[in-house]
Amino acid sequence: MAEFEFDANDVPPAEVFELLPAGRYGAMIVESEKKPTKNNDGERIVLTWQIIEGEHEGRKIFQGLNIDNPNEKAVAIAKRELSAISHATGKIRIRDTEELHDIPCVIVLKVVPAKGDFDAKNEIKGVEGLDAKAATPTKQAPVKPVAQAATTPAKKAAGKMPWQK
Repeated sequence: MAEFEFDANDVPPAEVFELLPAGRYGAMIVESEKKPTKNNDGERIVLTWQIIEGEHEGRKIFQGLNIDNPNEKAVAIAKRELSAISHATGKIRIRDTEELHDIPCVIVLKVVPAKGDFDAKNEIKGVEGLDAKAATPTKQAPVKPVAQAATTPAKKAAGKMPWQK
């Protein structure tokens, strides 16, 4: 038995989040940190992306980049993904991942099916700048137009996205 005091009236219950549908979403990095790998044999950067528009606004997606790992293929993949993020944000040379924060981008989400002991999950398959053609289809994901559903006619006419002032 584990004795301790707890009053559930003081804490809101944990929410159950369903997977987001595959597609393109307006999003930005809101948090980042460097962590050791699961086996403590390297380091990874964990990025927290937040959806910034539409019906899923506010939802978070996590992305791990193995920047130091015995598996050279994992490092090469992480470097390519970080390069895509750097190009999409316009931050080509960085010294701190915080330089990538709060810059709206387009993320391409995929749904990875459940396998063995692992549940199905969302995975970021690509990152593009806002000037990327949101209507370009991908094989993995149906296209979700970015910013159109959440944009009012006045903002649309002005050519601004909902998060722009």
